[in-house]
Amino acid sequence: MSLNTNALIAHLSVKMLGNARKDEQLTADVHDRHHMATDAGRYQKCLLPEACLSPHRKIVSAARGEHRQLTLMTPLGPLLPASKTAEAMACIRRYEQSWDAATRRFIRDYHTNIGIARRKLAAAFDESDYPTLAELPGIFQFTFSLTPLPRAEMLDEIAGLADAQIHDLRRQLNESTARAAQAARDDLMQRILFRLGNLSRCLSNPDARVRERTVESLTELLDSAAAYNLTNDASITRLVADCRRELTLATEVLREDDTARRRSATAAQMILAPYSRKIAA
Repeated sequence: MSLNTNALIAHLSVKMLGNARKDEQLTADVHDRHHMATDAGRYQKCLLPEACLSPHRKIVSAARGEHRQLTLMTPLGPLLPASKTAEAMACIRRYEQSWDAATRRFIRDYHTNIGIARRKLAAAFDESDYPTLAELPGIFQFTFSLTPLPRAEMLDEIAGLADAQIHDLRRQLNESTARAAQAARDDLMQRILFRLGNLSRCLSNPDARVRERTVESLTELLDSAAAYNLTNDASITRLVADCRRELTLATEVLREDDTARRRSATAAQMILAPYSRKIAA
């Protein structure tokens, strides 16, 4: 199975207004008052009330978390299985819509919040610190892009390269793709082991309540593992099969049936045992 044909590089890029500015005059005043060296520190002021940008920050945090779950981290960038493209685009699109709505509200209230900042900052207020209304849409950017992985065949289309250069670049490209494939495999493996470890610790502690999310997070990953196993790695296929065969993955059963819980706890530990070094790493 080729990485180039079943995965895309999926980048999430976000830009927004920074809310802190170094105030040169205030910094100089603090240094003078405390007899400090000129490079001893700096004083920053908040341009706008913090609440103005909190909706954007919450959206960014949630979107990046979702993007992290949808992709596998590699040296070439975050890789998204081609089969998950529609799902990822629909998911990120919802965050983009929330982002656009938050930006419209920010622009609507912009001058009101500048007035609040003027009163709070008093003499430290500087009109030149603030972009114009016309500049704001370009400052708030939320972009999700999908790019094919580079292929060695593309080098043949570049004019002016000597055969030796093409050969060397092809080798480098193949090596970087191989490293990306290994990184994607390791990322998926670690995710499965991490969630399996969480379940194992829970089941092994008789006083711990079996949380639905602990079970669901593992079953969801096992369900999607085939799509994320970009190189059809046999060890991942085997790990998924072992989990499905040996574990009881029903929350209510694990809560109510002590025998099923003990059996699954033992099975989880046995599945994890060969991977102890990977988990420690």
